[in-house]
Amino acid sequence: MDKISNSIKKILKEQQLAFSNQTVILAVSAGPDSMSLLAGFYQLSRQYDMKLIVAHVDHQLRPDSAAEYRLLREYCVARDITVLNKQWPIAEHPPKGLEASAREFRYSFFTELMRKYNASFIATAHHADDLLENILMKLIRSGDLREMTSPRAVVRQQERIVVRPLMGFSKKELLDYCQVNRIPFIVDETNQRDFTMRNRVRHHLVPLLKGENSQILQNALFMQEQVAQLDGLASSLVKRIPQPELLGKWHRGLFVGPRDALSDLETAQQALVYEKLIARYLQKSVKVDAKRLARLAKIDGGQVLELKQQVKLVVTRQHYFLVDAAQLELLLQTLPKHIAVDKQFVVGGDVFVVTKNKAALPNHILLGTFYAGETKTFGIRQVQPGDKVRLSDGAHQLVKKRFAPQGIPASVRNYFWGLTDEETRDYLWIDCAYTNQVIPKNSCHYAIYQVLKNSKEK
Repeated sequence: MDKISNSIKKILKEQQLAFSNQTVILAVSAGPDSMSLLAGFYQLSRQYDMKLIVAHVDHQLRPDSAAEYRLLREYCVARDITVLNKQWPIAEHPPKGLEASAREFRYSFFTELMRKYNASFIATAHHADDLLENILMKLIRSGDLREMTSPRAVVRQQERIVVRPLMGFSKKELLDYCQVNRIPFIVDETNQRDFTMRNRVRHHLVPLLKGENSQILQNALFMQEQVAQLDGLASSLVKRIPQPELLGKWHRGLFVGPRDALSDLETAQQALVYEKLIARYLQKSVKVDAKRLARLAKIDGGQVLELKQQVKLVVTRQHYFLVDAAQLELLLQTLPKHIAVDKQFVVGGDVFVVTKNKAALPNHILLGTFYAGETKTFGIRQVQPGDKVRLSDGAHQLVKKRFAPQGIPASVRNYFWGLTDEETRDYLWIDCAYTNQVIPKNSCHYAIYQVLKNSKEK
C-alpha cells in the first residue's frame, strides 16, 4: 500500500471505525482530491475485503459535470466498484445560498445510501487546504473561533458518521499523487474563477500566506486540534452542571434550568454554556453574545435575548429558559378546536387523551386532573396574556397570576394551551398553572394523559 492508503488505514484505526469486511460510502466528484480518496480506499478494499459504494452528485452547475461522471464510471467499472449518480434538479437550485443548499442535497444523498447499504461510514476527500480556507472564511464572516474547526477528521452524528481521512494532505500533494500514479481526474474549471468567496480566498489569500510561512497548513491543523480540545472542555463543563428539563411534562422546544448552576462562571463562560445547552437540547447552533448577556443579567424579571433561528434565551432571577419559538409556534398551529373524551388527539406530533379512567394506564404519562360536569367534549385553546381563570369563590383572576408563582415569565406563557368548558369557555386545566376550582354538582373527575408513541391505545 502507498502513503494515501496507509494514512487512511491509520486514521480509521485511530478513530476505531470498522472497515474490514464493511461497506463504505465514498463521496467522489472526479477531481484529484476525490480520485486520491477513491484510489486509496480501493487499495484497502482489496486487502480488507471492503465493499465500496461510490456516490457522485451532478449539481448541473457546469457543462462538464456529465463528463466527470463518465470518467468516474469508467474507473469504477474497470475495478468492479459500485458507482451511483444523482442529479440535483435545476428547479431546486435556490437564488441565494447555493453552496449551502448543494451541500445539504449531497449529504442527504450520502446518508440515504449509508442507511440503504448499512454502511459503516461516509468518507469525503477534504484536505488541509480546505481547512485553511474555511478558517479564513469564518474569520471574515463571523470571527467565531468555534466555527473554525470544520471540516473535522471525523464527525459522528445520530444519522451518519463522516470521516475525512485526507486532512493531513495538501491539495498539491493529492494532485501530485494522481499524476505520479496516473490516476485520471478532471479539474473543475469553475474553481478557477473568482465568483465565490472561497475561490477568492483560495486564489489570493492562501498563496500569500503560504509565501509568508510554508508551514501554514500544519498551523491550521494544530489550531483545529487546540480549538477542538477547548470545545471538549466546554462540553465536559456542561455535562457537570444540573441539566435543564422540559417545562411542564410535554413541551418540546421549551426547557428550564436553574440559573444558580452558572453563577460561578464569568459571563463569557456562561454564554458558551448556553450555546452548548441550546445545541444539545434545541438542536440548533447559535451564538450568544456575552456583552448582551451581561446587560440582560443586570435587569430583574424575565429578560429575553433574541438569537438567530428563532431561538430565545430567557433569564429570570432563579431560572433560565431555552426557547425554540419556531417549533413552539408550529406546535400551537396544530391545536384542534375541540377534543372528545376517551379519544386521542394530536398537538405538534404528541398524542394526548382525556379520560375518566383513574387506573394507571400503560404507556401513558399523567399530566394532570380536573373536575368538570358530565360531557363528551372539551374545548382547547392557546393561553393569551389577558385570559382569566375562575377561583373557588366564583371570582376571576388573570392567568398570569397563576404562572407567576411557578416562576414562568410572561415571555413564555403564550406557548401554553389549556382545556376549556365548551359552553362557558372557562379554563378547566392549564399545564403547570391551573386546575378548575369550581366543582359543580354531579361533576366527574377527568385526567389528561400524554400517550407514548409505542402505545397501541386508540
